[in-house]
Amino acid sequence: MAIVVPIIALKEGVVFPHTDPILTFGRPKSNAAVEAALADDKKVVFVAQKGGSNDPKRTELYDVGTLCVVEQVSPVGQELLVMVKAVCRVQIGPLVAIEPYMTAEIVELPETYVESDRSLATARQIMVEFKRIFNMGKSIEFSLFMRLMGGVSAAELADQVANILEVKTAERQEVLEILSVEDRLEKVLELLIHEIKVI
Repeated sequence: MAIVVPIIALKEGVVFPHTDPILTFGRPKSNAAVEAALADDKKVVFVAQKGGSNDPKRTELYDVGTLCVVEQVSPVGQELLVMVKAVCRVQIGPLVAIEPYMTAEIVELPETYVESDRSLATARQIMVEFKRIFNMGKSIEFSLFMRLMGGVSAAELADQVANILEVKTAERQEVLEILSVEDRLEKVLELLIHEIKVI
């Protein structure tokens, strides 16, 4: 079922489900969208933009974003420091409003996952490479390391590891748009191995 929520464009990066990022916003529309979400049901969608515009149009936004719940907001000068809980992937429809902030109809995109020997092997290999890159000194929060070591779902594993990779926004967006968890695991493993090779 479609719902209308505030939309916040990200100049760089992608927010992945299963993560709890802390984001900083300074653009008036972004701040207004955060404040509107707080005043309503705390739901907001973050979506990557394709260029560096300070006021992106709908055509400059990707079609898939992440529905989040605003958990905490702290004003810092003219900016807002926002902690969110990223919930799920969504398809973003046409904009419903542009001012004072963007809103659009969104529909949740369901993931697919069929556990198989191949997907389990891919997940195990991701954990091997994740431990390797951690031991090589990559900056990873210890709480996240312990969480993944303790065992999480295949979907969370793929998203959490994708989130720590140093790849361009377009590649992060590609991972976000993969609804098959098995395919996402394989893509994340490929990117993880590449990053290890270039460290």
